[in-house]
Amino acid sequence: MREPTKTFLRSPSRGPSLLLHAVGLVLLVNAYRYLVDMTAALNVPYIWHLQFLTIIGLTLSTTTYSIAFLADIFVSRSLTRIKNVLAAPSLALEVVVTTLYWGMMAINPKLLMAEMDFVISKEADLSFHLAPFILLLLDFFLFSPPSTHTPLSASLTAGTLAAGYWFWLEQTRQWWGWYPYPFLNHLTGVQRLAFFLMSSSIAAGAVMFLVWLRKEKDVETATSGNGVKGKKVQ
Repeated sequence: MREPTKTFLRSPSRGPSLLLHAVGLVLLVNAYRYLVDMTAALNVPYIWHLQFLTIIGLTLSTTTYSIAFLADIFVSRSLTRIKNVLAAPSLALEVVVTTLYWGMMAINPKLLMAEMDFVISKEADLSFHLAPFILLLLDFFLFSPPSTHTPLSASLTAGTLAAGYWFWLEQTRQWWGWYPYPFLNHLTGVQRLAFFLMSSSIAAGAVMFLVWLRKEKDVETATSGNGVKGKKVQ
């Protein structure tokens, strides 16, 4: 299948695309400053943070934006294709991080955060749990080609991410003796399986919804450009 290349705004380019990816990269890299402060305050090794889905998502988002930034600087379509490949799992991951984090924090913060002396600032909270999602969303709608995701491919992507993270959690549990998120320590194996299935379903559903929104936006743009109202362009 031929890869679609049409984007809402030109990319790669040294114009708006470079501006978004440069500003976004600064914001994402700045989030690591908060992570360094947390590492010092909690007196833990840096790898301790890598058990958190938030930090894995931040790392993948930063990698995606770094490649996008380089693609704009060098106007490289090869790097842009790599960015587009990475952007798909990055966005799926950030959908889960953003949705579950803010949802569970609204219900009970203790589900996600154990009692500790260190308090995460609002700026750090937004840098970790909202900024990556917004930045990837902007890139998706403005500077990425139409997605070729189907319900099956979206489910496979989300399921692979969920299975990979579950395996990683079990490894870190052997090192530290507990799961990083308090609520997971109170669930049975079957309940944890159900939770990960639910999370992957949320990711797959959200990705397909975004793909649909993008398709509708492209149709509206094409319709407006052709001076046609009330009729979709096939």
